[in-house]
Amino acid sequence: MTSPEGYLFRTALNLNRKRLRRVAVRARHAAASVSGRDEIEVAEERLDVLRAVAALPRGQREALVLVEWLDLDPGEPAELLGVAPASVRGRLHRARKTLRDRFGGTDA
Repeated sequence: MTSPEGYLFRTALNLNRKRLRRVAVRARHAAASVSGRDEIEVAEERLDVLRAVAALPRGQREALVLVEWLDLDPGEPAELLGVAPASVRGRLHRARKTLRDRFGGTDA
């Protein structure tokens, strides 16, 4: 290997591209499912979700945003937050449970 830095850069670039493609696909699916709904209803639902997430304790909110919104593995937020990966998984579980109790549905 003549350039380990180049290999590392290319690997990171490809992983980021892969993540962006997944986010774009999710956005397209979400837009397709929302297109038939009333815009005011969608805005009110979005506001309800934002309020519910804002009402979560800080640690749960941080874990939820880092894992679900930014699509990080639980090990990465653990390093960022300075806690054990098991703590991130526990916070994430409690956040999901709180939101599930409020809005119904499953964790899938």
